[in-house]
Amino acid sequence: MSLTVCLAPANTVAYPNGGGHLWVYLHWALALKALGCRVIWLEGIDVDDSDTSPAGRRRRRGGRAVDCVATLKTRLEPYGLADTLALYALNGAAVPEDVAQGSLDVDAAAGADLLLNLWHSAPAPVVQRFRRSAFVDTDPGLLQIWMTTGAVDLAPHDIYFTIGETVGQPGAPFPDGGRAWLYTPPPIFLPEWPALPPSGPGRYTTVAHWWGGTFEYNGTTFCNEKRVSFLEYLDLPTRTPVPLELAVCLAEHYDEYRQLMEPKGWTLREAWDVSATPEAYRTYVQQSRGEFSCAKPAYVTLQTAWVSDRTLCYLASGKPAVVQHTGPSRLLPEAEGLFRFRNIDEAAGALAAVEADYDRHCRSARALVAEHCDGQRVVRQVLERALHPGAGAARTSPVVDLPGGLRNALEQNGEAGSAELAEVLRDLLDGASPGRCRVSLTQLKARVYRLAISDGPWRSVVLKRLDPIVAQRTRLVAERWLPALGLGDRCARLLGTAAERCGDSVWHVYQDLGDDTLATNPTPECVEATVDLMAELHTRAARHPVLPDVRRYATNLGMEYFTANVRDSIAALEALAASGIEPPPEHAGVAPRLLERLHRLRADASRRACVFEEAAGSDTLLHGDLWPINAVVAPHAAASRTRLVDWDRLGVGPFSYDLSTFLFRFPPDQRPGILEQYRRAVERLGCRLAPTEQLHVLFDTAERARYANRVIWPALALVREHAAWGFPELAEVERWFRALDRSHKLGACDLALC
Repeated sequence: MSLTVCLAPANTVAYPNGGGHLWVYLHWALALKALGCRVIWLEGIDVDDSDTSPAGRRRRRGGRAVDCVATLKTRLEPYGLADTLALYALNGAAVPEDVAQGSLDVDAAAGADLLLNLWHSAPAPVVQRFRRSAFVDTDPGLLQIWMTTGAVDLAPHDIYFTIGETVGQPGAPFPDGGRAWLYTPPPIFLPEWPALPPSGPGRYTTVAHWWGGTFEYNGTTFCNEKRVSFLEYLDLPTRTPVPLELAVCLAEHYDEYRQLMEPKGWTLREAWDVSATPEAYRTYVQQSRGEFSCAKPAYVTLQTAWVSDRTLCYLASGKPAVVQHTGPSRLLPEAEGLFRFRNIDEAAGALAAVEADYDRHCRSARALVAEHCDGQRVVRQVLERALHPGAGAARTSPVVDLPGGLRNALEQNGEAGSAELAEVLRDLLDGASPGRCRVSLTQLKARVYRLAISDGPWRSVVLKRLDPIVAQRTRLVAERWLPALGLGDRCARLLGTAAERCGDSVWHVYQDLGDDTLATNPTPECVEATVDLMAELHTRAARHPVLPDVRRYATNLGMEYFTANVRDSIAALEALAASGIEPPPEHAGVAPRLLERLHRLRADASRRACVFEEAAGSDTLLHGDLWPINAVVAPHAAASRTRLVDWDRLGVGPFSYDLSTFLFRFPPDQRPGILEQYRRAVERLGCRLAPTEQLHVLFDTAERARYANRVIWPALALVREHAAWGFPELAEVERWFRALDRSHKLGACDLALC
């Protein structure tokens, strides 16, 4: 299913000359687009001229709000993001029409599936409007201290990420700010940053801000100024023949620092002269021979293994980087493409080492970011963990007693049926005294919890509250259908069920399989183990007597899924046309174009049905939601063993539905290999896949069926509620269709994530 992700950058609208600053968020946005997501770029803007505080003046440093918005749209236009801009006023007022310039509003943005927030000052009332929110910390160590001292009041989010490897870890010399943090490498969108061949002699450069002030924590004063770090290396040009250039914003202090640094051999440039736009910044980086840069003293002191997004841009461009050491790292090398120095002797030695084997270090630089910071891979993993929080850390309730404390904890979260659930859990204690038993409850996601138990045979179980229909279906998966296939041990064991007395929901108690999912450990061995299980499920269930029973409860995900979605989307668009609702000018004609397209798809249904008849094979049992997050892979001595969880969207249909869902969770260059693994696996089990050309049609049909499904809700929301997000959503679906049209062949290696 395609996602709408609202990306909230850190105040790019008020910094029109920050080409490098803008790239921090372009990497995220472009990776999201490449993964098939609709992106909304959400900015808070200061329209209150009466606030004359330093913070208020900083928020308006770019000039008039109307000019800042126009400039930001111009900056975003080359990347297809100008129409994605959504604005809200920081003081809660309406954004004036002349400032908004046709941008979306926060109501439209709040309809997104996820808020991906990279600004620690985003107002809590804005964050709370989203159904799910993830925060990404790009100031590791500093932010946690600011939160602890009250300098930053970070709004509550559902999940928290950081680019600091030591944040929240034992032994970190700073607090965690009261949050559970998940590490993610910073992403870089590699297609926009190609590796360039060495261009002969040139300068080692960097782009930096000079000032940043100080802050205090626990009796220590931390310096946040690049100026202090660079002045410690003032004599470095006299220690190396490598030319060093610094592009920095100095304003009226330019002459002062030029007179100080240029006699030592430094070249100073005004940063805004070389990096005001994203394109100028990229050109400056890629015309450099490499990067030399110091880090803020606070990053050096806090040892978070922080690495600058700017450094990643140099590395991606095939330019070696020599930067100041910010702590031990599991990912960052010391002297291979990237060199990290602790003093001036190490800095001079690193520059000499790079020059001694420059071409090799250029290749290593690019390989480093391709391995660890590839934007599509990084962002895909963040999405999976953000949307399926069982893959990551969560906050745990205090230890409570089983009979009463558990009930209170669940009721505080608005969960019904806790009394009935407690009765089932007593039976699971197998004779242990309920009065002595203590439990702690961790919410993994909506309606799903992990319960740690201090006594009894089950030390940890997973609790899920389900709608009665889904509960019946998933109970039969565990107790009847998978056992009938000889695969009863390839899902979580269902330990008990508890129906709420009024019949609105049912609790399931499952064996806890842990958090070792394919999403968190996508090694080739784990991928192969999951593909083998998928193939075994599909081949065993095909033509099996269990299928008629499954059909009574499951969704049909075959050709009927295509025809039903096309039919229903046509009906929704025809209702929209009859309503007379006029789209905004930028989306004029989108609904009629989609309607015409869907009519062509309906006319083509018979041809596709023939291919399904020939190539889809027998219907089989389908997981229906085969994301890597739903494959739990337990490594063993000789092999990896996979079990599938979350069967809520179980279906019946051709194998291609599960296979396509699984494939689209991986980068395009990995998909052909995974498809070949599946082909070999089913052949070992006595089955054969259709020829590649027919598989193309199966995958294409599944994609277009999903796109058609995505037309229905925004069209009906426009008819019923005049929803502001309706036409932008329809325009995004049209873009997905056009992307498919442009593909030469629609195979496993061409289709976008959806």
